[in-house]
Amino acid sequence: MNIVHPQLLYLLLLLLPLIWLIATVQTRMRKRFHGFAESSFWDFYFGQWSSFFHRLKAVLLTAALGLLIIALARPQWDNETQDIRRSGLDIAICVDVSKSMDATDMTPTRLQRAKDQISAFIDEQRGDRIAIIPFAGTAAVQCPLTDDYEAARLILNSLDSNSIPVWGTDIGKALKVAESVFASTSKTRLIILISDGEDLGEEGIKLAHTLGGKGIIIYTLGVGSPAGTTVRLQTDYSVGSSVQPEITTKLDTKTLEKIAGAANGQFYMVTPAQEEIQAIMKQIALRERNKLSSRRLSLFREQFRPFAVGALLLLLIEALISSKVANPRRKPVTTGATTLLLLCFLLPVLPLSALNLPFGKALQNSRGNLTYRKKDYRKAEAIFGKNALTHPKDPLLQYNHGNAQYRLKNSGGAAQSWQTALAAKDAKLKSDAYYNLGNSQFDKKDYAAALQAYRQAVLANPDNQAARFNYDLAKRLLEQQKQRQQQQNQQNKQDQKKDQNKDRQKQNEQQQDKSAQNEKKEAAERILKALEQKEMNDRKLNNQAPQRLQNNKWW
Repeated sequence: MNIVHPQLLYLLLLLLPLIWLIATVQTRMRKRFHGFAESSFWDFYFGQWSSFFHRLKAVLLTAALGLLIIALARPQWDNETQDIRRSGLDIAICVDVSKSMDATDMTPTRLQRAKDQISAFIDEQRGDRIAIIPFAGTAAVQCPLTDDYEAARLILNSLDSNSIPVWGTDIGKALKVAESVFASTSKTRLIILISDGEDLGEEGIKLAHTLGGKGIIIYTLGVGSPAGTTVRLQTDYSVGSSVQPEITTKLDTKTLEKIAGAANGQFYMVTPAQEEIQAIMKQIALRERNKLSSRRLSLFREQFRPFAVGALLLLLIEALISSKVANPRRKPVTTGATTLLLLCFLLPVLPLSALNLPFGKALQNSRGNLTYRKKDYRKAEAIFGKNALTHPKDPLLQYNHGNAQYRLKNSGGAAQSWQTALAAKDAKLKSDAYYNLGNSQFDKKDYAAALQAYRQAVLANPDNQAARFNYDLAKRLLEQQKQRQQQQNQQNKQDQKKDQNKDRQKQNEQQQDKSAQNEKKEAAERILKALEQKEMNDRKLNNQAPQRLQNNKWW
């Protein structure tokens, strides 16, 4: 159940004093009358006035007011499914994102110019379904057939020359994937191929003949110049190197013309004035348009009508009832009979219509919103939390509970509540839940998860400009984070090499020191041995000298 304007339900509190007045008005009138006259004069003055019908009219007016307040609050329950039918074509747009599209012979690049042309083409669409298929060495469906042009434009803007990991240009695979996105019941199928025409797979023309035989029309747009230019390739081997490999690329108009001619289409050159877009639109306007069921929406059913009709009936009944009676001496209805008759009138109006109306949930949710706006987040969290426990599957309550938890720095609990809110059938509420999840991941600097959350937010609600802006911001920061990580890894490798060189140098120095010490030790040992030898020789000489002097004859 959903209430569009729950704050209006507070007006029901005004009925309490009205009910009190209805219950006490007759007693108060009699008391005041007895203050200046005898009770026997009551019938003389008020004999033609029926207290029962007077009270009944007041009750009917009060009940009608209550029903009108409920109708103004716009209660909604019971989902209903609506099919929105429209006329349109199925159009698959194949975008060349190979490395050659980074060439600058068309400013700023071929790929950017191609994206500008496709964006201009999307702006001209009115009811057609389009698909986005980037291709290089292979092809992939990035956006299936949809009439959500904002989502298609978002995916288009995210394309670059790294969107397809396989290098090369295979137009044949792009056309084969484009054929697979069309429904078998679609009568008019168009393919718009935008490329520089360099078909390295050499299967494009052959497959174009096959598709032409199946009734699929192909328009080709040529991007680039026939003179050509060079493109520097950033490879894993050239990172950090001053010399990077280059390739020469130029526009191949012949291939694109043959592909268009084989499938009953036409070739156009991309120009700054974008005249080719208008030419294609004129051709498309002449084609047969199919009846397509664009989307099926599940919405809450408006339930204010029964309350409004009930209020009008009560007002009509009140107008037909007179407070006067025909017989002035008629015995008034007793209190018990009055109560019973009132219950008979009110039973089909109030209790039965209120059996399936959980106003407590809406009132508590409104009370929590009021507290949240006053920035009393702790009290708001308590209100939302209690309400969310009572209604664990209500996406709106879970969403509000997550917001209050996030304000209290409870990121884990907030994320869990927002995850539950993603089951919402309301596209705006679902988009807001994805947006808040993205902000939570953004705060943690998990830009990859934040990027996916923002993307889902935009897909759920293309009018969510904040999610669109944060998507672009998270994408840039993620790229910067990857670059910093690569630089850090390179720096770590360089530091590791420096450390290894230092260790080797230290080991060499230690070995040199050890060798020098060994040499000094060996030299010292040689000196000691020489001294010992000299000392031994001196001793021998000293021991032999006296013997020679004794035998000297002249002494």
